[in-house]
Amino acid sequence: MLDKHLAMEALDAALSTGGDFAEIFAEDRRDQAVALQDSHVERVNSGRLHGAGVRVYDGTSAVYAYTNDFGREGLLKCAKEAASAIRARRQGRTAVQPMEERHFVNRHPIWMKPSEVDTRRKIDVLRAADTAARSAGEEISQVLCAFTDSEQNVLICNSDGLYVADTRVYSRLRCQAVASNGTENQSAGEAPGAARGFDYFLDTIDPALMGLRAGKTAVKMLHAPFCPSGVMPVVIGSGFGGVIFHEACGHSLEATAVASNMSEFCGKLGQQIAAPCVTAIDDGTLPNEWGSENVDDEGMPTNRLVLIENGILKNYMIDRLNGRRMGMAPTGSARRESYAYAPTSRMRNTFIAPGCDDEAEMIATMGDGLYAASMGGGSVNPATGEFNFAVNEGYLIKDGKIVEAHAEKGEDILKAAIAEDEGASYFGEVALVPYDSPISNQKILFYNTLFDENAACHLAFGEAYPECVKGGEAMSKEELKAAGLNDSNTHVDFMVGTADLSIIGTTKDGREIPVFVNGNFAL
Repeated sequence: MLDKHLAMEALDAALSTGGDFAEIFAEDRRDQAVALQDSHVERVNSGRLHGAGVRVYDGTSAVYAYTNDFGREGLLKCAKEAASAIRARRQGRTAVQPMEERHFVNRHPIWMKPSEVDTRRKIDVLRAADTAARSAGEEISQVLCAFTDSEQNVLICNSDGLYVADTRVYSRLRCQAVASNGTENQSAGEAPGAARGFDYFLDTIDPALMGLRAGKTAVKMLHAPFCPSGVMPVVIGSGFGGVIFHEACGHSLEATAVASNMSEFCGKLGQQIAAPCVTAIDDGTLPNEWGSENVDDEGMPTNRLVLIENGILKNYMIDRLNGRRMGMAPTGSARRESYAYAPTSRMRNTFIAPGCDDEAEMIATMGDGLYAASMGGGSVNPATGEFNFAVNEGYLIKDGKIVEAHAEKGEDILKAAIAEDEGASYFGEVALVPYDSPISNQKILFYNTLFDENAACHLAFGEAYPECVKGGEAMSKEELKAAGLNDSNTHVDFMVGTADLSIIGTTKDGREIPVFVNGNFAL
């Protein structure tokens, strides 16, 4: 996009009025969006961003200018305009160092670039999601699906001699289903995305399954009661801890807020700011994840940054300019909206590391509260730490047991079973059965519980089996209860196994081990 000689000439022009550092960010990005509404292709949009931004530093101040003219005259004009706003008093002139191209191992390989895939194949993906969402029930009144992808080529160089290029590819599929009973509407959506090409929807994401989940959730929400208001304990489903951390703490740990003393975490490095069980990480190196990059938008390699470790604040997310203001080194956390914007510090892939607490135990001991199975977006005021976020799918818990239960068919039977005795509303079994089990592969309904339940993974409410605990068959009811086994006169199984089921096990030391991959044991 930009040869080294022209880059050095433009950087030299940017430093001509006394700036002490200069950089160029060049970008060539192609985007496409395909939308399906009411089972018809509503629009196909394509766009291209092509330009460069020049930034000049004078201590802890900076000036930014941009242009979409990559020619010598256009780029030099942009650099001189940025320089014209600098009136430094230092002696001498900062010299541009010889350009040295940086190389790296690409952590995010792409097998099928979106630009190489016919748009009709993308429409086929949308139709699969649309058809599946509509099959969730007659109450589905509207389905909207969208396929978006982008290919971004960037070149970043600066007066310290940095010269690095990278290609970034992103793909995302969105499906929103609306369920209606004529007087009330409820919606639900799925929107998986990754730093992947079209192959993401061939080997990882099943568009039909995704659409079906969106449709079924919308129908479920239509029949769900309203959540009561008030203060209550909340247990957040595994996989969504990053959502609350993003809003509650993440933005407040970005140097954008910290450097200007607009964060409640200013000056608290090394202090306890969370419970000892909390370790939070921002990782830009995870292969092909949405927030990952090889280098950030200032050319710094991304990394795995531990923000909070065992409740202790360890790091902030820092870009170069705010790092100067804070007296701290940048952490590979710079991001910009496009070449027309200067970068600032932003999160990559932020998550809470696995802990030692058991989710089922947390639910059982939380008393009256809310289980947030799926979460949406939110917002935060970094200065005060006040935040909010949406719960897309939640369940009321009372004394750690089921207090609301719904089913598309046979709901009265389900509720009667749960109400049989006190123990019937608690879990009694979690069974892992591979999708390719001998019984499953028979494709036969035996009408025998012992056979049929072992055709797939299943859960059960009611009585727990004593033989599942060492020495359990010789224990009294009191001893079994003390060992954590549920007691009930009923035991009802319901199947949850699917061909795409994944189960991750967490060891005591926090390591994550795949137990199930694509419906089968991976151990």
